[in-house]
Amino acid sequence: MASVLPELSQGSAMEIALVFPRSTFLSDACTWPPLGLWYLAAQLEAQGHKTDFFDLSMDELPDDGQFDQLWLSATAPQMAEIRRIGEITRGWTKTRTVLGGASPWANPQAHKDLPYDLIVAGEADHPVTIAAIVRGPRHVSKSGQIMTPAVSPTLDWVLPPIRRWALRYKSHMPDRDGRMRRMTSLFTARGCPMECAFCESGRHGVIWDRLTRYEPISIVEQQIKESVELGFEGLAYYDDIFILNRRRTTQLLELHKKYGVLFRCFLRSDILCKHGGRDYLAEMV
Repeated sequence: MASVLPELSQGSAMEIALVFPRSTFLSDACTWPPLGLWYLAAQLEAQGHKTDFFDLSMDELPDDGQFDQLWLSATAPQMAEIRRIGEITRGWTKTRTVLGGASPWANPQAHKDLPYDLIVAGEADHPVTIAAIVRGPRHVSKSGQIMTPAVSPTLDWVLPPIRRWALRYKSHMPDRDGRMRRMTSLFTARGCPMECAFCESGRHGVIWDRLTRYEPISIVEQQIKESVELGFEGLAYYDDIFILNRRRTTQLLELHKKYGVLFRCFLRSDILCKHGGRDYLAEMV
């Protein structure tokens, strides 16, 4: 990406609001942060733009003209809120609006009626995609123009998500003595070769696919280091299968020892057995 990024830095710097709708279906909406928006913030700021973040479970929606652009991301249960916000922003004349996230990602045609200037259905945080979204035009008709960027075969371009807003979220996990440790969430991989019936991410999913891509270990270490510096003592991994690549998982376990953090993760017993069973499990205890 080194040959591309200098070109991407050209043009006017924008002030961009990253907005997460209210999670009206949760008893506590401020447990886990929307890391997807924070990955966008990292790439936007790397290209010279200014970002701010608004979680509408805690914050008010910015006004028209307060930012150059307003980017929203949501999960499927938040789509009623996305429609509500769309009706508010439909008549905006100063701030361009962009919608992305799991629901439009799954079936963008089902959401093209939403009154946003652009709907992004796919992996939005690649630096080339970020630049294209920023440069996109406003549509007075709010006709739901759709962008479907290709999924990159690697994650060697990824930047650690901006975490300066992380302390607004509170979740805890117990250590061996029962003491509650404050924890934060991480993604370090995208995609999964399995085909769990409930999953939107694996072999038959619509979010990623069977190709499992890994963030460079150096980027993961940056995430862990920053989390510890912010005061977190535990990490919750939301990779589909944290233990899939044993060599890489062992590297991450060494980082946990280095930084003195606890962790939790998703795993499947069949993968655990395939990669060593009890011995592999003992490494993680």
